[in-house]
Amino acid sequence: MTDPLIGQLATVFADVTGSNPPDPDADLIEGGVLDSLALVELLVAIEQELGIVVPAERLEIERFRTLARLAELVADCRALGTSDTA
Repeated sequence: MTDPLIGQLATVFADVTGSNPPDPDADLIEGGVLDSLALVELLVAIEQELGIVVPAERLEIERFRTLARLAELVADCRALGTSDTA
């Protein structure tokens, strides 16, 4: 995990789930790591910890499959300027 954003997401993931973060490309949903409740908890924690707001039109399950895809989502939200202070 060399990408700092993936590292931040791994920390948030560990805090939310209480387990070690998986590899950045491990499928969190197919692997049974995240269920629907854990996914929502993770989304809320990411928004709070990283200071972003994920717009409803970006809430696609494919964006939550891996930590790497989550990092892309966070980067997209930052580029859009969707912070929780805006």
